[in-house]
Amino acid sequence: MRMRSGLTRTAAMAAMVGMAALAAVAPAWAMPSQSLIVSAAPYTQQLSASGGNPISQIAAAQSFALPGFNTGLGVLQSATLNLTTTLDVTGLVHANDYLGLSTVFASTASLSGTGFNVHSNLVSTTASCALAVCTGASGRSGSLAVSQAYADPVTLQALATGQAKVTEQTSTTITPTPGRYAGRGCGAFGACNITAAQSLDTTTLSVDAGSTLTYAYLLHARPVFESAPDPNNRNVLTLDFGQLFQGTGRQTLSSQLMALGDANTIGLDLTSVQGLLWAPAISTTLGTFYNLPGGGADRFSVSLDTTYLGSFEQNYLITLFDTNQGYGRLQDQMYLTVRGQVLAAPLPPPVPGGVPEPATWAMLLLGFGGLGAALRAQRRLSGRSATLRP
Repeated sequence: MRMRSGLTRTAAMAAMVGMAALAAVAPAWAMPSQSLIVSAAPYTQQLSASGGNPISQIAAAQSFALPGFNTGLGVLQSATLNLTTTLDVTGLVHANDYLGLSTVFASTASLSGTGFNVHSNLVSTTASCALAVCTGASGRSGSLAVSQAYADPVTLQALATGQAKVTEQTSTTITPTPGRYAGRGCGAFGACNITAAQSLDTTTLSVDAGSTLTYAYLLHARPVFESAPDPNNRNVLTLDFGQLFQGTGRQTLSSQLMALGDANTIGLDLTSVQGLLWAPAISTTLGTFYNLPGGGADRFSVSLDTTYLGSFEQNYLITLFDTNQGYGRLQDQMYLTVRGQVLAAPLPPPVPGGVPEPATWAMLLLGFGGLGAALRAQRRLSGRSATLRP
């Protein structure tokens, strides 16, 4: 029976627009990994300023969730987040700037995390127009790439359970050229050949953000009994001594508990062996161990003490876990039954020699009597023969 320690057996990945799940099977020497691609929908912010009055605005922060890790695949060991943010600024300027000053559109973006830390720098970009009479579009683009690896349990839990998200916050500032617009006084050299409606500067900010989240994990441990009779249920084993005679010493049987897998499999911890019945004649050497590697085995034996008479059975409940590292450990339970019967020893065979039984005496007497009769008959025949000789 397999249970999760504090988790459900299956963990669904967070669903969101633009996400694709890519599962990669690594070579035998590499840790398996799962790459999840997250894309945030681009958004556009439009601001305007006129008459030489600068304007600054912070756009509403945009957040996008990071998909969780399916702990049914294994125990999460680390995660690597690659974030990219691209800013595009375009502007339309109507200005009469005989001094050649610039109208500037500037924007910055920063990234932060919920449930984990994102170490990022600001990305910024500007668009400007410096012509004496500038009408048209001018744009700049800037991008930011952040790569961060995580292995601490708190962050791994936040990422695995889909509680982590990235927040992107942008700030845009428009600084128009001062004092050279219609209605503001054009100065001695200004022609004032634009209308008030034309003295409007606009900028458009487009933000495109996305991320690739790669999870590295180890496969769950797979404990089995070596000699389990049912290949489909190798976490149950019965060791039977059969019938033994009393006084034949402590009898033993052996087996081994194996951890299936390889270098891509997490280690196995045996945390407790609990006897469920009272059976003083039965004992086992199976005990706790930690971080048994995939492909490893722990040999153990069970004993039956033939000092005691009767039928004996002991049931052991064995509790195991994935080794305590990473996030998403599973618990396993195995069952070992040991039984046997101790019978009274049979009576020893009779000892040769000693006083003969009556029947033996009768046979001896008959034998000696017959032998004596034969000797007497032989003597009579010999006497007759001597009398008849001339």
